[in-house]
Amino acid sequence: MHRLLTEMSPDRLAEIYRALPDAVRNALDGPIASSLNSRPASVRKRPEELKLKALRAYFVRKRDDDVAGDLLRAYLLGPRKELVTGFLDATGVPHEDGQIEGDEQPDPKKLPDALKAAREAHGDADVDLYLEIARRQWPELDGLQASTDPAGA
Repeated sequence: MHRLLTEMSPDRLAEIYRALPDAVRNALDGPIASSLNSRPASVRKRPEELKLKALRAYFVRKRDDDVAGDLLRAYLLGPRKELVTGFLDATGVPHEDGQIEGDEQPDPKKLPDALKAAREAHGDADVDLYLEIARRQWPELDGLQASTDPAGA
């Protein structure tokens, strides 16, 4: 998961970071502080540009898939929840507010229409990011190709 964040453009990472709820951004102060060799309390006073560079550096050095997964989950199930729930509904995957329980997979016959609708409603960058994660969840499922760069650069 960390590669999704380190391979995307700095502008795209900034867009995702800014869209996160305040509590999630504050939780990222720990990894940012680690990268800056600082304390989390002092990170809060730093400019956003420095925080973003330090966050990217953290993922490059630590390769922390847990923190990266939490960040991506918070983004997709927070400000981009409509994308996730709409895709799951359109492909017949039972879920609870975007959270999937069980082994259900998207119906391959419904994928083209679901992806077209998702792209029209949410744009390529967010859809491609979600598809990259979906491919990891359902690796045997064909039809989950991103339109361009999987990181949505």
